[in-house]
Amino acid sequence: MFTEQGRPGVPRVGVIITDGISKDPKATAKESELARSEGIKLYAVGVSDLIAENELKSIASNGTKVLSVTSFDQLKLVFSSLVVQVYCLECFSFPC
Repeated sequence: MFTEQGRPGVPRVGVIITDGISKDPKATAKESELARSEGIKLYAVGVSDLIAENELKSIASNGTKVLSVTSFDQLKLVFSSLVVQVYCLECFSFPC
């Protein structure tokens, strides 16, 4: 996933994109917690009408790092704003 040390001054960020409910929500939450405990800020993106909002929240570092869209076409439309959000909040710790 990430090197243990990482590059100095570079935030550790992961963006999880899912198209439904995981087959094992407990394992998903456990792996997400492991990543967060290693200092990785996680964003969760759900793509479908069948997304379990509570599962996205269990993946993401907090509720502001959750995004839901109904299709991959819609994801294309919001992807650049997601990149800007990640860049501004994680690299500079302020909203753009």
